[in-house]
Amino acid sequence: MTEISAERVSGPVDDDGASPVWDARSKALRYVDVSRGDILTFHTQTGLAERQHVRGGAVALRARRGGWALVTQHNVVALDAGLRPEGLSVPLGEGWGPVNDAQWGPDGLLHVATSASGTASGAVHRHRSDGGWETLAEGLADPRGLSFDPVRARLYVTDAPAAVLVADLDDAGRCGELRPWVTVAAHGTPGGTAIDSDGGVWVAVRGGSLVLRYAVDGALDRVVHVAASQVTGCAFGGLDLGDLYITTSPVDPGRAGKPLGSLFRARPGMVGAPLTTALPVL
Repeated sequence: MTEISAERVSGPVDDDGASPVWDARSKALRYVDVSRGDILTFHTQTGLAERQHVRGGAVALRARRGGWALVTQHNVVALDAGLRPEGLSVPLGEGWGPVNDAQWGPDGLLHVATSASGTASGAVHRHRSDGGWETLAEGLADPRGLSFDPVRARLYVTDAPAAVLVADLDDAGRCGELRPWVTVAAHGTPGGTAIDSDGGVWVAVRGGSLVLRYAVDGALDRVVHVAASQVTGCAFGGLDLGDLYITTSPVDPGRAGKPLGSLFRARPGMVGAPLTTALPVL
């Protein structure tokens, strides 16, 4: 077992940091502050963080060709490279629970994870090429942490209270039945995930002050210690994709109206999985 300590690289900048993604174009880390509905940009060369409020809130941010796809609780909005709306949006499906996460599949289609709420169960949905939505998996509680391993044709999803699930992908990119893969019950609640170049899955753990790395066979082999209890997400970045950036959320968000969550970084000795498909337009 390899144990690693993450360093704090920002001051208190967010209330609920999530959905980190590396922006190779500007050499910065982008992520969202879900509670405040903002996009944050951390400039690695200066250590400064910028905040930009977006109308309709922000749940997830993903790179797309020429810009960004911003996922809110109601739609997916196309932003240009400077995070300005381009006037194109796609409404989400009706009757869904709250949106938790979103990720491009290897088929170039957006996948969205939603929580159980009212009569809606937790589910994973895919945006079809004809503009509609289809539900790929349901019966979940609080799915998030969507990650794809296109080399091994797998989809990973975390679900409360402690499960990391996996499904195999067919040639069309559709996922089969989700099945239990590992549990983080001894550590906390799983959140966001990232995939490294060897197919390992890095899982942010809320309530555990940890990011855990599981090998393809499900063996826990690396632990990153974070000086914050609520670890929400992680993403590889840096010029060599060898930096693991980690988002956090404070236990008591917004006390006295000030953000309290910070951004952390570790050098785990592994690199992120390279992009294997062209970025979609939207």
